[in-house]
Amino acid sequence: MNNYTLIFTLSIFLLISGCTTAPPSQSPRKPTTKQLIYEACMPSAEKRAKTDGKETPQLVAHYYCQVVAGICAKTPEEDACQSLLMDYELEINKRSASLLFAAAKFGDHRLVEAMINAGVNVEYSTSSTRNTQIGIGWTPLMISVAEGNEEVASVLIKSGANVNAKNKLGRTSLMFASKYGFYSIAKMLLENNANIDAIPNDKDGWTAIIAGAYEGHDDIVNLLMLYGADTKIQDKNGKTALMWAENQGNTKIIELLKATR
Repeated sequence: MNNYTLIFTLSIFLLISGCTTAPPSQSPRKPTTKQLIYEACMPSAEKRAKTDGKETPQLVAHYYCQVVAGICAKTPEEDACQSLLMDYELEINKRSASLLFAAAKFGDHRLVEAMINAGVNVEYSTSSTRNTQIGIGWTPLMISVAEGNEEVASVLIKSGANVNAKNKLGRTSLMFASKYGFYSIAKMLLENNANIDAIPNDKDGWTAIIAGAYEGHDDIVNLLMLYGADTKIQDKNGKTALMWAENQGNTKIIELLKATR
């Protein structure tokens, strides 16, 4: 008996015995691990149940995904979860990639590890064909950095995520870390050979140090300077990091940048 048959049998037992837990309601602002897995599981499970000719495919899928989510939410790194994910597949190269992205966004490093161990491509990025509000070309690493999820970013980097990947606008993970002031994440990216002077192809053309200077993150600016950031690069408006620091009145950064002139 394979895992799918076993879970289907368990689902029927639960249905007969009256244990009819309702499907999760609308996810809260920050979904739980169980909700993330459940939501990633349902579309494929229902499709599979229909293919197998089940009379109530949505209900069968619901119970199946409840069990998968329940097991994986508690111990995503254990063999039981890995076996279920691999047997069920979660459309590893499609649906579970969106699960990896969601797990990275909400900071669930254990689930990220489980998905990677199950074979999900860490370089998966959002595309124009996906229903996403985050933009095109974002990788799990980018979203983890933008959200300040250091543990997730560390897992992804150790698993081979490209620290210099660019989204459609040409922005990198280091640019997000600098803009939002995540010092330790920025340092981790630099230690893993992040391109310090990458220039995006958006309307502004801000490098990481320009973004940090504009936002007033003097610790980030100092870190970038220690790693050799080019402070003379001009953005598309002809402004340097120093010019933006002066424009914003960021005195500490002005002093730092002027000291290198």
